[in-house]
Amino acid sequence: MSTGASSLAELTEHLLELEGATVARVEPDGLDVLAPGHVRQALGLPELARLGFGGELPPGSERAGLDSDFVDRLEGLLGERGRRVRVAVSDGAPAPRSPDRLLERALILDNATYRLAGVERAWTAYVLPTFRYVARSDDQREGLLTFGLNAGTLSVIEDPTPMLEASARPCSLVDPAVPDVSAEQLAAITAGLLPSLLEARLEPFVAGLRRRLRRDAHRLFAYYGRLREESLAKLERAGTRTDGGAMEARMRREEQRLESIAREHAAKLEDLRRRYALVIHVEWMQTLELVAPVHRLNVEIRRRKKKRHVQLDVNPFTRRLDPPPAEDGAAHSLSRVVCDGALHLVSRTGHAPCPSCEKAYCRACHPSGCPRCQGAAHPRSGP
Repeated sequence: MSTGASSLAELTEHLLELEGATVARVEPDGLDVLAPGHVRQALGLPELARLGFGGELPPGSERAGLDSDFVDRLEGLLGERGRRVRVAVSDGAPAPRSPDRLLERALILDNATYRLAGVERAWTAYVLPTFRYVARSDDQREGLLTFGLNAGTLSVIEDPTPMLEASARPCSLVDPAVPDVSAEQLAAITAGLLPSLLEARLEPFVAGLRRRLRRDAHRLFAYYGRLREESLAKLERAGTRTDGGAMEARMRREEQRLESIAREHAAKLEDLRRRYALVIHVEWMQTLELVAPVHRLNVEIRRRKKKRHVQLDVNPFTRRLDPPPAEDGAAHSLSRVVCDGALHLVSRTGHAPCPSCEKAYCRACHPSGCPRCQGAAHPRSGP
């Protein structure tokens, strides 16, 4: 049995037993299932069913592979169970020896200064949502995308691999009273971050699309260019003749042909545009929350005569300081701009000039638009 088929068979066996079904293994690569009513209804099975998961099916079995609709029916039986998991990791990282050096590497302020005000022990929850994406054009790509969010500081970790690896170690279920992030905050951060993460993930795929689009557009230009040149040459020759009405008829015919060539070329280009148009569908699949002890750095931000305290955690999984939050939405670098109003930490895009009046303003202070000209909000960073 292949790895995928074996995993699906084990998952199905475990789930059906939890649902009260009686399950027995059958060779080759199958399960005999005596299912209760709600399982039969969800999976569309008779009371006694035989499922086959491998390339070779047991006699009288129904295919239940990854390429069948069985996985969708199994998802219906699962419902929302398993889509949100919250566990605790008790072993944290040792105290940082040089917190000031950690700050130098992780916090870059373009227009403000800072100082370390202290270090303390704390608990936080790292929220790791996983999304399934499908990108469709003349070809298709699909996959899973995950990022991390520190619920205590709202720092975004774009590569959560160390945290995912830690979740595979033995953990314990915890009380949900540990620090959490609201659904609204998670939705706002996700909306700002997903486009850039998807752009990076799909860059090779999109580059291939653009290359093929340019190739096909060039072929069309060359083909219809030759037709146009031929028609113009005939039109020029027709204009040099002196046979009266016949000359005018030939010229009208070539002019109509030129118009037809232009229309057909435009239609073919529109067909290319529709063929290579990229549609991306994103669906939330699961959220894992890892509760862990951290060392929290209290940092005082100074801008002109104002001060503000922010907190940054030493990530116990990466052993590095979490990136500073970007309060205008997701940012893709460590550099931050501090606004004059509430001393928000924003990306450079989040403090860019207004497209209308060209006055820079903070998108965290004024999310609805420019306060001077009341212009529409400047787009957040992203593709």
